[in-house]
Amino acid sequence: MEVEFLKLSDHPNTVRYYETFEDATAIHLVMELCSGGSLGQYIETAHDSYGPGVTEDELARIAVQILQGIAYCHAHSVAHRDIKPQNLLFSCGEPAAGSAIPVACSGEGDAPLKLVDFGIAGVVRNDRPEKRLLTKCAGTVGYMAPEVFGSRPYDGRSADIFSIGAVMHHLIVGLPPSWKAANNAYDFPGRLRYQKFSEDCRSLLEHLLHEEPEMRPTAAEALRHSWFDSRGLHLQNGCGHRQMASLLEKCFRRMHQFSQRTQLQKTVMYSMVAFAPLHNHHMEQLRVAFLFADRGKSAGISCFEFVELGRRYSSFSSTELRQIFATANVSKTGKLSYCEWLTASADDEWYRIKEHAERAFDTLDVKRNGCLRACDLRQLLPKVFDLVEIEQEIIGLCSRSEGDLHFEQFVACADEDFGDQKITPMSLMRETLRKPVLYKRPGAALEPTLRAAVV
Repeated sequence: MEVEFLKLSDHPNTVRYYETFEDATAIHLVMELCSGGSLGQYIETAHDSYGPGVTEDELARIAVQILQGIAYCHAHSVAHRDIKPQNLLFSCGEPAAGSAIPVACSGEGDAPLKLVDFGIAGVVRNDRPEKRLLTKCAGTVGYMAPEVFGSRPYDGRSADIFSIGAVMHHLIVGLPPSWKAANNAYDFPGRLRYQKFSEDCRSLLEHLLHEEPEMRPTAAEALRHSWFDSRGLHLQNGCGHRQMASLLEKCFRRMHQFSQRTQLQKTVMYSMVAFAPLHNHHMEQLRVAFLFADRGKSAGISCFEFVELGRRYSSFSSTELRQIFATANVSKTGKLSYCEWLTASADDEWYRIKEHAERAFDTLDVKRNGCLRACDLRQLLPKVFDLVEIEQEIIGLCSRSEGDLHFEQFVACADEDFGDQKITPMSLMRETLRKPVLYKRPGAALEPTLRAAVV
């Protein structure tokens, strides 16, 4: 079940899933490396020796990232059920002077905070009200909602919201809420510290921690609270209006270029993004742009949102923007996912980095024979890319090809000047030997984040 949930993980604030390996005794999940430490470590540092704790700005910057990740999960009918500081990891970076929050790899703003550990997550069907309630008592004491303790039917989404409020309480006072079984209620130590925060902040916190589940806001509603606007978080990571306008203009221009690519090119480009490390300056910038564009704070960018944004930040017409959206949204879900945004808006220079191509090629080359076929590429997005069309493109790329895509051809596909070129057999020689990998379970070697749209 955890693997199934991780397949859906395609958001800047949820952990990224790459592959599954299996040996005689265990199943191994390969996920992104989060080297910035846990939120629990940050809280401990902030409150070391009864220190001053977190500032209101820091609290808001952390809370908005947690809510964004949970809003995405809830939009995909997933309740996490174990939200706590230890299950929130910073993806990268080192703390800056005067703050324990790691700085993003771009050198600007906070590192992305990732929600991890979906081991006890539950399904809360958004389309079927009778399937929204859960019954299992699951979670960690101090963060579980009061209604969860009795193992009575409860809404997993509302329970997650309470957990977010409990994490915020822990950030403020240095201790989580304490469950009092005798009173069948929580005690909130150190609430006097609330007084140093604004009325807006206290108002949101009281709603998140409300005893009655129906009185708590949804994650998307909480993100629209006036407190976040008052702290200047309507623009991500402090990116100014001019910077954001310039960044989005570049994104739309690149997405228009992407719409002119062939099916084979798009497939190769998606594979490179699906397996690439995203902790670098270029991808950090695209993350900021995506979060700004994702006004619904949920399952991705709708066509309406995309067109409205494009009309403001590009010179393309509404008709052109709808065509660009349709091309980028290869999953045909009507929502542009994070990986789809990254693939279509990434710079050509990023695609020319050999390391990214090698990582994708080696992962797709399950048979370890140094070449890929159309069916290997199609595993990435089943039922999306046309198998025959991809095969024809591979055959046409090299006069001697019989449907095998070698590494140098794979690299060439991501080049903007791909067009009419032919690749000779001599150019197919690899410069380095690829390393052997562990045994991969047949039929389950690839489950990248891009599959989320078609699961």
